[in-house]
Amino acid sequence: MFLIIIYKEYNVRFYFGYNHSKKILTSEVILMPIILYVDINSFFVSVEIANNPKLKVHTFLAVAGSESSRKGVIMTANYASRDYGVKAGMSNRDALQLCPNLKLIPPNMDLYKEYSNKVMDILFSYTHKVEKRSIDEACIDISGLVFDYDNGKFLALKIINEIKKTLDISVSVGLSFNKSMAKLGSDLAGPLEVFLIAKESIETIVWPLPVKYLMGAGPKTCKKLRNVDINTIGDLANTDILLLKTILKKQGEALYNCANGLDASPVNHVQTLPKSIGNSKTVSSDMTTIEECEELLKSIAISIEQRLLKYQATATTISIVIRTNDFNTITRQKTFEGPISSGDTIYKEACLLFKENWKTEIPVRLLGISMSGIEYFKRQLSFMDMI
Repeated sequence: MFLIIIYKEYNVRFYFGYNHSKKILTSEVILMPIILYVDINSFFVSVEIANNPKLKVHTFLAVAGSESSRKGVIMTANYASRDYGVKAGMSNRDALQLCPNLKLIPPNMDLYKEYSNKVMDILFSYTHKVEKRSIDEACIDISGLVFDYDNGKFLALKIINEIKKTLDISVSVGLSFNKSMAKLGSDLAGPLEVFLIAKESIETIVWPLPVKYLMGAGPKTCKKLRNVDINTIGDLANTDILLLKTILKKQGEALYNCANGLDASPVNHVQTLPKSIGNSKTVSSDMTTIEECEELLKSIAISIEQRLLKYQATATTISIVIRTNDFNTITRQKTFEGPISSGDTIYKEACLLFKENWKTEIPVRLLGISMSGIEYFKRQLSFMDMI
């Protein structure tokens, strides 16, 4: 016999039951899933602008290969360019015909990876339950951090603001009860916005949308569904699953479940502990004195110490990044004989590297510190780790 008490306000279920074999009263607390899906807006273009604010004078921007030859392909375009029909995979020539004022930027994959890792570092500073889905997308299980959607939205906005303030790039966040609905929410959210899809709002928010909004519903799949008059997610959700299996095989069942909010796949965070922990800051006014730079380095070192403490980790290598106002970037590193985790030590070593490599006549616009050679120590799981 079981007694179930549900507190919807706090998104918590308490189960009380009697174990007849052991003659004891048992109980279990189950937190309802609350998932965030973080999607960086126009990622490559956003990183280029953050790295070089002079690009802001251009209304239409795209990252593309072979800019000079016009034979390359568009990798990503900003929203203004997309309004003219410019999209990923399109040739440069076709894109320039649609949008003659389009500014093409050659790709810098190392820079994009650097920014992607920094976004992941920020997400990991909130919880270890982070699944990196691609270079510009991640899924986060915050079920153990908040107990309702209102607090989930508050946390999502905090993450959005921290990424914007720290890296000067914008993200959209979907908030929902599973991964597929959270992903859909991120597609519906605007830049710097959170879009909530609760279980009870699937029929009103999700079902009227075209099938193409579902993960896994590509152009060929959508065409097959249109041939049998399945145009919206609602059409798909209310179609006999056997028919969908006949048309799309296993994918039909997966899409049916997704359309009905039945995705129960967990956030896969097992292998995603960061290999480095770091932070950087672009200042609004260029720094011209050692004192200004040391003050910023101290702030960054303290934040890194807090993250190392959160993970109960140490590091053996420190790296600094100096970007001057002429957009020259200097990266230097030092490896220690033993592990370190103290913010004072990180700050001291970062200052030494900085003084050795900065030419004082050139103003600084960005400073960063990163710790690698990370070693994690086993720890006793807390209640929040186990749910």
